[in-house]
Amino acid sequence: STERHITPTTYTYNDTDKSVTLTYTDGNGKVVANTEAKIDLSGLASKIKDYSFKTNATGSNLVETGTETTVASGKSVNFAASDNLTLKQEVKDGNVTYTYGLKNQVVVGEKGTPGADGKPGKDGVDGSIGVNGKDGSAVAINGKDGSIGLNGKDGKNGLTIKGQDGKVGVDGKDGETRLVYVEKADPTKPGSSDKTHELATLDDGQKYAGDNYVAAKDNQAESNVIAKKANERLDIVGGAKGNLTEDNIGVNAKDGKLHVQLAEKVNLGNKGSVTIGDTVVNNNGITINSSADPNGVTNKTVSLTNQGLNNGGNKITNVAEGENDTDAVNVKQLKDFKSEVAEGGLTFAGNSGTAHKAKLNTTVNIKGGEGNTDADQFDNGKNVMTKVNGNTVTVSIKKTPEVEGINIIDTTGKVKVKLTQTDEGLKISDGNNNATRITNVKAGEKDTDAVNVKQLNAAKTEVTAGDNIDVRSSTGANGQTIYKVSANDTSAAVEAGSDHVKVTKAANTHKDGSTTVTDYTVDLSDKTKEDIKKGVDAHTEVTTKGLTFNADKGSTGVKKLGSNVAVNGDGKNITTTADENGVKVSMKDDIKVNSVTAKEVKVGDVNINENGINAGGKRITNVAPGKDGTDAVNVNQLKYVAGNISNQINNVDKGLRAGIAGALASGGLYHVTTAGKSMVSVGAGTYRGQNALAVGYSRLSDNGKVGVKFTVNSNSQGHSGASASVGYQW
Repeated sequence: STERHITPTTYTYNDTDKSVTLTYTDGNGKVVANTEAKIDLSGLASKIKDYSFKTNATGSNLVETGTETTVASGKSVNFAASDNLTLKQEVKDGNVTYTYGLKNQVVVGEKGTPGADGKPGKDGVDGSIGVNGKDGSAVAINGKDGSIGLNGKDGKNGLTIKGQDGKVGVDGKDGETRLVYVEKADPTKPGSSDKTHELATLDDGQKYAGDNYVAAKDNQAESNVIAKKANERLDIVGGAKGNLTEDNIGVNAKDGKLHVQLAEKVNLGNKGSVTIGDTVVNNNGITINSSADPNGVTNKTVSLTNQGLNNGGNKITNVAEGENDTDAVNVKQLKDFKSEVAEGGLTFAGNSGTAHKAKLNTTVNIKGGEGNTDADQFDNGKNVMTKVNGNTVTVSIKKTPEVEGINIIDTTGKVKVKLTQTDEGLKISDGNNNATRITNVKAGEKDTDAVNVKQLNAAKTEVTAGDNIDVRSSTGANGQTIYKVSANDTSAAVEAGSDHVKVTKAANTHKDGSTTVTDYTVDLSDKTKEDIKKGVDAHTEVTTKGLTFNADKGSTGVKKLGSNVAVNGDGKNITTTADENGVKVSMKDDIKVNSVTAKEVKVGDVNINENGINAGGKRITNVAPGKDGTDAVNVNQLKYVAGNISNQINNVDKGLRAGIAGALASGGLYHVTTAGKSMVSVGAGTYRGQNALAVGYSRLSDNGKVGVKFTVNSNSQGHSGASASVGYQW
């Protein structure tokens, strides 16, 4: 199986390389070797350890100069009250409230040693009260202009307290009369001037606003502002009460504001979880609960847990067409490919005729003769050979076919002549195995050549009767001609012998015992005897030795004249037909040989020529599985390829869904929004049964104009991805 799931087990933090290694299992629950994902946490400790924020004291009434101070992780910021102030801390629902107030008795200045009784004061000026202390210290209360003057020792550190119109209160009421005090210029410091300070009341309070604050504009007052009087409680709430976590949220002061920020690496613990709508991410995995879409269709629950992925049977939609070899394909591409494969098929062409294009899963018939049904009558292709040259298959018959015999048939299919190989040689007979003639035999020349009838007739010895000679002929048992030569039983005058006949007197008695006639002994001359002997020898040669028929293989042996010589076919491809004109040797319409060499072979509608095989709309059956690149394939191979393609498409589909889940996980990563800050975020994505986890880092420049973002993700198919981006805003 090519599925990849995060192995459901407990993963231990490796303190050596500061990482956690995830392993994968396939769809059958088996661990996939050499496949793992490593989460590098080496920088986590330093990030937490180096976490800090800055504090500073500003304003016009600093006791000492304020200094911007970095508060390191684990350190505290303490709030303190001076001599005349009170500080109250309240903790409620995890929220801490600090309340400042004035003491009932306010002490101004350092407490000195008890002095002597003061001298009686001078008469006061109209509308004022004067208090003069030792060493020039004085207090003047002037009712006329509503001021109180305070002079320290030797007239230094003079203060004037008076009333004047104050600013509008936070509760929206008209401004009230305020107490202000004027810090007199220090005469010992050239260029110093009076400083005016306004005193606040409990009713003045404080204003609070958040990110949704809207400033006043034209006639519209500011909005989204919380006004609190002094000593009133301001609740900063988050909604959660129990089972809270630590070190995930920080409050930092910057540019006069308190920034509530999420930690770069959020750790919710084993029991923590994040719920986004119907999606829940917790220590067990990710669960997207079933819900209805805008069309009312209810999607099934999708979950990625330590038990694997359950996509609920949902689809992956809106998939772009793949372009590269490793891209996923969508259903349209798959259908187009299926149609292309199905419609492509194979084209069969021969030496002539129109090429036939056969679609896949159709039949192309390449057939022999209609009557060929008995496979035992064929020689398993011994005499027929096929040769592949490019896209052409040539079927050839062996130049010297090896057959058992030849049957020669007429136009009706009837066997007329048979050529059969026997132990005695080649037998030629008619269709009924009867003897038949061999016609059109060329005159023999060599001693082993066959002779025709004309030659045989020319080789006969003729004996004619001479004077007083009687010649009679008869036919012997072997068909030979027998000549009987005798003298007539009459008196004859015989002359002296010639070169051919020798005549001598003899007192021979006749058959009837009469001796009245003088008998002569007639003898042939030696030359004639020699000539006759030659004729007898020739006759013996013809009648006893006969004829011998040799074939490409084997011989018939000696066949005497008058005997039958059968010329038979092989019983498969060759037939012979005998008639009064001779023996006709024919080849069957349907032959079985090892090879056939022809420019064109036609079998019914099937045509095979130099252009290929035209199957005539018929199936090509019993096709062996192709091996080489140019071999034809059979339907089983095609089905296997189609099945393999289907499996690959399934794998591609899973990889595609996992990739989309990775894209969703990376796309859902939260990014930094505050200038000068960095953020590390974790996201999860799921899509039609495949899931992914993503980790992102983002940072915004100090001026808030340039931002960068980097992400990495790992999906349930064991693949990883990464992205990087930079942006500029103005």
